[in-house]
Amino acid sequence: MRKLATTAMVLLLCAAGARAETARFAIVIGQNASDSDKIPDLRYADDDAVATHRMFTQAGIESVLLVALDEDSGRLHPDLTDLKPPSRENLFTAFESLTERMRKRTAGGGEVEFLLVYSGHGNVEHGEGYIVLYNGGRLSRGDLYDEILAPSPATRNHVIVDACKSYYLAFEKGPGGERRPYNRHFVDNPDAENTGFLLSTSSDRDSHEWERFQAGVFSHELRSALRGGADVDGDKKITYAELGAFLVTANERIQNPRYRPDFIVRPPDEPSRDIIDWSANRDVLILDDTTWGHVYLESANGDRLLDVHPEAGEQFCLQVPKDRPLFLRKADDTSEMVVESAGPARATDLTARAMQIGRKGALHLAFEELFSEPFGQSKLNEYIAGFAPRVEPVVTTVEAEAPSSTRSFLKKTAMWTAVGATALGAAASIWAYQLYGSGEDVSQQRRVELNRDIEKLNTTAVVFYAIAGTAAATWLTLSLWPDEVTITPVVGTDSFGMGLTIVVDP
Repeated sequence: MRKLATTAMVLLLCAAGARAETARFAIVIGQNASDSDKIPDLRYADDDAVATHRMFTQAGIESVLLVALDEDSGRLHPDLTDLKPPSRENLFTAFESLTERMRKRTAGGGEVEFLLVYSGHGNVEHGEGYIVLYNGGRLSRGDLYDEILAPSPATRNHVIVDACKSYYLAFEKGPGGERRPYNRHFVDNPDAENTGFLLSTSSDRDSHEWERFQAGVFSHELRSALRGGADVDGDKKITYAELGAFLVTANERIQNPRYRPDFIVRPPDEPSRDIIDWSANRDVLILDDTTWGHVYLESANGDRLLDVHPEAGEQFCLQVPKDRPLFLRKADDTSEMVVESAGPARATDLTARAMQIGRKGALHLAFEELFSEPFGQSKLNEYIAGFAPRVEPVVTTVEAEAPSSTRSFLKKTAMWTAVGATALGAAASIWAYQLYGSGEDVSQQRRVELNRDIEKLNTTAVVFYAIAGTAAATWLTLSLWPDEVTITPVVGTDSFGMGLTIVVDP
């Protein structure tokens, strides 16, 4: 009886149609193409942007979509017409338009929140992170602040980035490789204190795409959380704390750090701050049956909408699209339930049926442990108890996967060091040889002085040759080796030089 009452209460909460008090505006960007011939294009960044844009629109967020769909994605979304590509011009034009709407809202005394969401490529140049826009355009960390965050009239901003090296959009790399948090960079500027970050990588590692999701792993996990998979208390609002706990739990079972999605959750003020509010939405699925464990929801056209693995006894209010039918399936693809009617629905009211779908591919083995750990109130409590913004340790490395300009500078420095040291060593050797040849018809005392000078020149030549050899080795390593290289000075009591430490990715 108690369970039925609880279920009824959750159903009433999920079906409530109250209008959200905070007005939210968003720009959602998807960019498959990279800005380098050496970096392959992504497959699903455009699809991630479309899925996020549709989710935001359903949640009552005024969203602008900037994406250039590839051929396959264009066939999947024939209703999306007059799309604009994510160029710098289109981005700033869209932001200017939303800024006018936000100012009108704030002038009336209402709260406004702005979301900037990006799926695509990111990189670093001269220690500053950037994301790739259309036709090789870029939005750097400086641009993000100067052109968007600083002039934003929103009460709060939320920056969500699923991209390689997205860390550097929020963290800058200072002298000696020290990485400093974004909020220190703007500590004296109150405009930056109202910005929260959700970043797919906490260091310089790449993000991941998975064909089984047909999405970026982080983007899919994020949508799973925002569609209610993280809504532990059933209030139809997803907070930074709920998001962080959900992401930690979803990736907890992946043992290999190379494949474990990493992320940063940095709220604009406190972890209890919500990022989305579904109060006006009535298309919900009450997941009140936890016996299936890890389940996923799929649309009729095959879009994987969300994954969730509730703890025993938990109930989740999942925010689903209006389109029907929808398919709630076990993660092992052995059983499914079909949602056919509009409006609120409950899993316990649905009829299960067997599925006949075979698995394919080997890549799914790496991500098979995603969502293996059940999520619920206990995981949220654990996350809140240990919540602290994560700051990367101080490092003194030069990433070999750094942008070409940084790599090129190091290579040129090493090359000219090798050439210059070789020339100086040769000059010392020639000078020593000339002194040797001039000592045939001189006094014994003069010969002693010449021998002393020749010995010094020979020692000098050896030192310069050693420097040249080390510099040449550095140039060759930077030219051929794709992994992390650390360059450190080596100083002894009677010698000096340079040392190389090479970390090979296993």
